[in-house]
Amino acid sequence: MPDPVPNDRPAAAASRPKHVLVVDDEKNIRLTLRQVLEEEGLRVDTASDGDDALGKVRAASGPDFDLVLLDLRMPGTGGMEVLRQLRETHPELPVVVFTAHSNAENATEAMKLGATDFAAKPFSPQQVRALVRDLDAAPAATAPAADDERGSERTDDAPSHHTHCTLVALSGGGAPPEALLSLAAASAHSYAHGEVVALALTPDVTDDAVATHARELGVPVRTRRATDGRFRETIRASAEEESPDHVLLPWSGAPAEARALDAFAQQLADEMGTEVTLARPGRRASTQRIAARVSRAPHTLVAVRRALEIARSAGVARLTLLSAQTAPPEGDEERLRRDGRALIRQVARKAGLTEGQYHAHQTVATDERALVRVAEDFDTLCVSAVHGDALADALFGEGEGSDRIRGTIALVRGPEHREPTVLESLLNRLSGT
Repeated sequence: MPDPVPNDRPAAAASRPKHVLVVDDEKNIRLTLRQVLEEEGLRVDTASDGDDALGKVRAASGPDFDLVLLDLRMPGTGGMEVLRQLRETHPELPVVVFTAHSNAENATEAMKLGATDFAAKPFSPQQVRALVRDLDAAPAATAPAADDERGSERTDDAPSHHTHCTLVALSGGGAPPEALLSLAAASAHSYAHGEVVALALTPDVTDDAVATHARELGVPVRTRRATDGRFRETIRASAEEESPDHVLLPWSGAPAEARALDAFAQQLADEMGTEVTLARPGRRASTQRIAARVSRAPHTLVAVRRALEIARSAGVARLTLLSAQTAPPEGDEERLRRDGRALIRQVARKAGLTEGQYHAHQTVATDERALVRVAEDFDTLCVSAVHGDALADALFGEGEGSDRIRGTIALVRGPEHREPTVLESLLNRLSGT
């Protein structure tokens, strides 16, 4: 979706791969990716480890596979070694690698070895479909040059990779544009080829102001302008044209407006099949304490991912995983604490975090206001919850005390009413359902 190229791509591109090999040691991921890809009309084979994958590629008669989707973290022969061998034996075979969001170094190494593209876990079916449909826009995979510097050079006429897009809505009366652009850039940084599309909803958000802030972000930024005052219609239309991987909307502190915007965000997520984040950038100067609230609500791993993106962009090495629950006075508080600690460990493992990369913070409160006081401790807090969740209601609804929060609050929404996704399948495993 680079600049002048329209994004109304057909659902089935003529040059997309016909036969895909999915390589992952987790059965649930293999099954879900098979379902997503077969719905796209593709033939799919799967491999549960590196040796199995290499055997299937070698046994194929001629150039049988058109694409390999490869997990980097597997027992035995890992994804990086599989990639090295494929580049030697099948240098033209496109390979897209999957890696945890906390493992940017692995993704960089994989790209140097000749990976076509990468996607960070957890990922959505929309991202997988975009990678497959837009593979013809990526350069042919080649073995890396012996000289690292020569291997990283690009010629002017080299084709570009598929560009992943974060759409951020800006309005003069809402959150500061520079703060929202920084959050959008953190999201775009999670992709090998990411850009920010800044949607200026009001005339006081000028192109010069966006360009000034964009120079410090390290990712390409394009500006779109609203043509009339119908903000929600403009946001929806822009999302349809840009096909973003992530939509970022400014949150209003007025309770009635927040409720309406939250409902719109969920509706947009359902319609577009993408992630939508409501963000209220905070007034703190520091960004050293960044947390993700974990729960059994949908999209918990996405909230962790967003927090990881912000932490990495801010240079923060250790993320806080927060389990914050309310309990009635007669409730078993100790049991809730044990459950919270166990959930933090499970979510951390699914997010690819080692013990040294996160701090566990577990709390049980008797009311919403006590939970808000916990949130006051953080410079940035990402949450994901359905309506009725005590902390999310306190922060984004009509709960008392949210006006005291000085940090950045981000509420992550995702599509709820569709076929099971990779992320939802992982959460089902996590909760034992």
